[in-house]
Amino acid sequence: MKPCVICGISSAVLSKVCRELSKKQAGENKAGTGLATDGLAALMRFFITGTDTDSGKTFVTSLLLRALNAAGKPAVGFKPVCCGDRQDVEALLAAGAPGPTADEVNPVFFAQPLSPLVAGWMANVPFDSAGILTAWEHLSGQHEHIL
Repeated sequence: MKPCVICGISSAVLSKVCRELSKKQAGENKAGTGLATDGLAALMRFFITGTDTDSGKTFVTSLLLRALNAAGKPAVGFKPVCCGDRQDVEALLAAGAPGPTADEVNPVFFAQPLSPLVAGWMANVPFDSAGILTAWEHLSGQHEHIL
């Protein structure tokens, strides 16, 4: 398989990372950590961050979602705040397991392509951290693996 021209990661490498994580967590389960016996934690949550817009967060998250889903570990993306358009949300929906809607994956959306704080000010809408938490809890109740 060819590696990605942007990040250099191939799906084979991502699959290997998932297998190694599975082995590690399976060993920890034997030690009584309460992790799922299939190797991956019953609830897998990762927060993926980057230094700037267009730093590759959605791209890498989409690769990870595809690798997890291909490995039989249904995973969905979560983008709590999005400004400007919902292309990132559409990419996460396309790469993730079926089920969630755009509003579930992205509970706070501002049409202005600005930082979330400024976009909220311009729209005269306070930042809805409680809404984000509610959306996270809802998504967590329906999906085991969230990136």
